[in-house]
Amino acid sequence: MKKIIILFSLSSCTLTNNISNIKTVKNCEKNIRTLQYWLNDDYESGLIPYHVAQNYTYILEVTENDLKKLKNK
Repeated sequence: MKKIIILFSLSSCTLTNNISNIKTVKNCEKNIRTLQYWLNDDYESGLIPYHVAQNYTYILEVTENDLKKLKNK
């Protein structure tokens, strides 16, 4: 279930027409932090294996860094 939420949250950030809007970027950053928390919680609970957690963590970090670049434009 959380995988669906992760994909939906990430796609909701990228489908916005005006992603450079500071409010939109801040909301996306908040969503990413929430997803990172859920990911860590699932990994620590043994619901997902290490390699899956690492892959999702990498994607979230890259997305977070890209959002920071947009915010600093």
